[in-house]
Parts: sequence; C-alpha cells; structure tokens
Amino acid sequence: MVVLSEDHSLPIVTVLVAYKAGSINDPPGKWGAMYLLQNMMFQGSENVDSMEHFLYINQAGGEFNALIFEDRTFFYQTIPSNYLPLVLWLESDRMLSLRFSSYGFDELKVRILENIKYRIENQPYLDTYFKFDQLIFNNMLYSHPVIGTEEGIKRITIEDIKNCYYTYYAPNNAILVIVGDFDKEKTIYWIKRYFESIPKRKVEAKSFPPVIPKNEIVKIYKSAFIPLPVIHLGYLISQYIPSDYYILKLIEYLFLRGNSSRLINKLKEKERLVFQLQGGLEKKGNMLLFKVFVVNNNVATMDKCLNIIISEIDKLKRSYISEKELQRAKNKLKADYYNKLSSTLERAILLANKIINGESIDSFDKELENYMKISSIDIMRVINRYFLSKNRIILKVLPK
Repeated sequence: MVVLSEDHSLPIVTVLVAYKAGSINDPPGKWGAMYLLQNMMFQGSENVDSMEHFLYINQAGGEFNALIFEDRTFFYQTIPSNYLPLVLWLESDRMLSLRFSSYGFDELKVRILENIKYRIENQPYLDTYFKFDQLIFNNMLYSHPVIGTEEGIKRITIEDIKNCYYTYYAPNNAILVIVGDFDKEKTIYWIKRYFESIPKRKVEAKSFPPVIPKNEIVKIYKSAFIPLPVIHLGYLISQYIPSDYYILKLIEYLFLRGNSSRLINKLKEKERLVFQLQGGLEKKGNMLLFKVFVVNNNVATMDKCLNIIISEIDKLKRSYISEKELQRAKNKLKADYYNKLSSTLERAILLANKIINGESIDSFDKELENYMKISSIDIMRVINRYFLSKNRIILKVLPK
C-alpha cells in the first residue's frame, strides 16, 4: 500500500516504510528476534554495503531511524526533496535483498545484550510493565519486552532472522508513506520502478488473542530492583463501539494530560502522593487498554493513592463533567493533534498508524470534529460502559 501526502511548505520529504509485524511475531522463546531483524536492516543489502545506508542519508543532510512496537515496525528518513529517488531505491533494495552476515549478526547480538543490561540497571520499573501485561495475556508471546530478553537473544540464530525477514518483510505486508515536497507523477514513477518487481510473500498473520475479562484481577509482588513502590492499574476493553474510541481518548486527557487533568492535579499537585504518574489508552490488536502507572512516595500511601484513582474514575459515572473542564481537555487534545501534523515525520507516523489500526485517513479535520462534538453525556455513558470492576487489573509492586 502506498500513501502520498503533499506538503510544499519546505523542500524536504519523509519516506516511511511500515511493516505490519513487531515483537508479537518473535518465534516462541526467542524474544527479540524482530528487534534484531530491525537492526539487521542497516547491515547491508545486495547493492548497499554494511552501514552504507547511514552514509548515504548523512551525506544528503538527512535524518533517519527505526521504531519497533508489538505489532509494527517503522523505518523512516527525512531528507531534502531532491534525494527522494535515492531513499526509495535504498528502501526497495533492503526489502528485496537483505544481506545476512554472521559477523554483523554476532556483533548486533552483543550490542543488544549490552543494551538490555543497561535498561535493567537504569530503568528499574520497566520490568513491572511486562509483569502487568502478563496478568492480562498470561502468555510471554504477547507480554515480553519489545527488544527481547537476555535468554531470548542468546537463543536466536541467523536462520531465525532470515525466517522472520522472508515471512514478514514483504511488499504485501508493508505500507509506504511519503509526506512532504515531491512531484506526484515522478514519485509514482520511482515507486513503480523500484518496488513493483519485488515479489509478494505468504505472510503469517498474528494478532493479540481476544481476552474477555470476567473478574477483577489484583496481584502483589516484590522486586529487588525498584527503589519505590509502584501501582499499575488498567481497564481492559475487549469489545467496543468504534465511535467510542474518540470518547475514550478524550477521557485519557481528562485524567492524565496536563497539570490540570484530574489524576495529575489530585495526586501530584494537591495530595503529593506520587513521584511519577503516567498512562493512557493503548491499542492491543482489536482491544483497548486504559492504563495508569504510578510511582508512589512510600508503601504506606499506596492504598490511599489507588482509592483516589478509582474514586476519580467512578465520580464520572455519577456526575456530569463541567463544560469548562471538558473544553480544557478538548483544547489540550486539539493542540497535541496539530503538533502531530506539524512535521513531515510526525504526519507520516500518524498516517501509518491509522492504516495499521484500520482507521480512515481521508480527513484530519473531520477526525478532529469527532473529538470536538463530544458531550458530558457521552463521557458518562462511556465511563459506565467500559470502566467496570470486572475488567479492572491492578498490580502492586513493592521494594524488597
């Protein structure tokens, strides 16, 4: 699939190739294979030497990177417009003919293992996120770190990476997004020239298994790595009306976006119970998960903090939100939405995500209208429909 979005305000263009595969496509027990593959994509292809991709983009004065998530992987470059044919050729060459070098592969494994060790030492709360996801999915395939685990990385062979590449990195499993200053006719010519001859492959689709919550889950465990206690709270929304997504997203802003949002204002600004507070709405295949993550100041105040979070959510089940508070959340969402459209890269990422999520890309203004017309009645209806105790998951993690 190809998406072209013209913007002639600056002589730059972003090329993004999105593959509809991520960490959930790791072979069982070999956690981190897709992340390794993402890094192998810079190790050279039939007509491009190892790391030469970096050199081409740097010499053009461009920027590049890659991102991997649970169900998608992005490769992107932002370059002066006249280098668009070069980038399309680079992307097509590694889509068609990635080079697999044992030397480069072994080097990558060492580097990723060092990165995992660094994260464990410097991000002590990261492991608690995966413990929380395991409560929901009860399956490492859907709840392991995107970059893998030490044991998983060590098990991966170069044959595993080849299998992942030939299974998922195919034109019929990819989206090419081009945003910026380009000539449409010439660009279509280059796309056909470089990509049309790449053969399609049989793609093994994989997605999050449906989870139907029946009872509230509450677990406590201890960790020797964390300095302060944490709370993970989530509401799993396994089945939802598509139009309710906009209301759920605005609820995220009401509770968690900006110092005036309900939870940040109450727990951080007024009560001063938490050291860190974040969260939001996450898409897990066809499901949604509303998450709140809290680093508490101490163990003694954990229950008070948890009760406040649940109480603030339940308040909206009984009382309509004021128009002033609702408008404040809408203004914040609107500002963030326009920021996502402010650069060619952000717009390319937004477009790719929408396509993978099965959302319309026809009109950004129309989508914004869906948020702006939400009423206090809509908020109450959706809170009462989806934020129930039976689909609530709570994980408390205490320092040892």
